[in-house]
Amino acid sequence: NSFELIERLIIPEDVEVIPCGSFQHISNIKDVVFNNTKIISEYAFAYSKIETVNMSDSITNINGRAFLECNSLTSVNVSSNLKSIGIEAFKGTSSLLSITLNEGLTDLGSNVFTNSGLKKISIPSTLQNYQNALNDLNVDFNTDNNFYYLGNADNPYLMLYDIKYD
Repeated sequence: NSFELIERLIIPEDVEVIPCGSFQHISNIKDVVFNNTKIISEYAFAYSKIETVNMSDSITNINGRAFLECNSLTSVNVSSNLKSIGIEAFKGTSSLLSITLNEGLTDLGSNVFTNSGLKKISIPSTLQNYQNALNDLNVDFNTDNNFYYLGNADNPYLMLYDIKYD
C-alpha cells in the first residue's frame, strides 16, 4: 500500500476533484487538509480511519457516502462555501459529536448523519432541501434560524420544524 507511512494527507492545490473511492479503506491517514479542491466524490474516504478533516473554502460539494463509516472521525471543519452534502455522506461517523453547517448550504441528502455520534448540530438558515436528511438523530439543534428541536435525549422521536414568520 503506497499510503502505509502517510498520516497527514495534504491535497495539492491543482486537485479540484477527489475521485470516487480514492482513499477508501485507507487506515493510516488520520488528517486530511484540502487546498483548492471543489468536489469530494462518492466514497472518497469511506471506511477509512481519518480523524480530522480541514476543508478549504473552495469546497462546494461533498457527494454521497464520501465519509461513510469513518468511525474515527472526530472533527470536521466545514467549508464556508459548501452548497451540498450528498446522501449518507457522514453515515456511521460514530465519533463525530458536533458539526456546524455553514450559511450558504442549501442541500442535505437523505440520512446524511445516520448512525453518527452527533449530539449537537447547527443548521443554517439557507438550508432548503433536507427531506429525510436528519433522520435517526438524537441531538440538540441550534435554535437560531427558525429551526427548533422538540424532545430530549430520552425521546427517541425527532421532530424538526421550520417556522416561518410574516
